[in-house]
Amino acid sequence: MSHIRSQYGAGIQQEVINDVIRDTVFEAIKSEDIRAVGMPNIDDVKLEDDFLVYQATVEIFPEVDVQGIDEIEVERHTAQVSEEDVDTMIENLQKQREEFVEKKGMAAKDNQVTFDFEGSIDGEKFEGGSAEDFKLVIGSNQMIPGFEAGIKGMKAGEEKNYRRHFPRRLSS
Repeated sequence: MSHIRSQYGAGIQQEVINDVIRDTVFEAIKSEDIRAVGMPNIDDVKLEDDFLVYQATVEIFPEVDVQGIDEIEVERHTAQVSEEDVDTMIENLQKQREEFVEKKGMAAKDNQVTFDFEGSIDGEKFEGGSAEDFKLVIGSNQMIPGFEAGIKGMKAGEEKNYRRHFPRRLSS
C-alpha cells in the first residue's frame, strides 16, 4: 500500500481535490442564486485538518434597476417607399450584378474596359498612380477628368500614351 501511495498518491489527491472544488463551487453558485458571468477563479487551495479550504472568485452580472420606464415616450418613424424608389433600387442592383461580354471594335460609353496604367508626376511614379488589369466602365466618371476620353475609341491590344493633369491637393 505504501508503494501505491508513493507512486500515485499525489495524482489521485489532486484529482479528488479538483472534483470536490468543481462540485462545491457550482453547488454554491446555484444555492446562492449567483448570476455568474464566467468560470470562477480558484485561489488559496489548502488542506487543513482533513478539510479542503479554497477561495473562489466569480464575476457576476450587475443588478440593473430600471426606473421611469412607464414615462418614456417612443416616437415611431415610418417610411414611404414609392414606385420610383423601387425602380431606382432595382436599377442599382442590376448595375451591381451586370455582366460584360467581350466585343470587337472600339471602346464606347457603357463598355467595360480592362487595362494597365502608370501615372507619374514630373517623371516620378507615385503611390496609387498605377494598376494592372484595372476595370472601368466608360462613362462612370471614376477616374480624373479627361481620363476616360483618352480610352474611348481604343481597341483591344492597342497602347496609348497621353497626358492628364491631376488635381492639386491643397495642404493646410
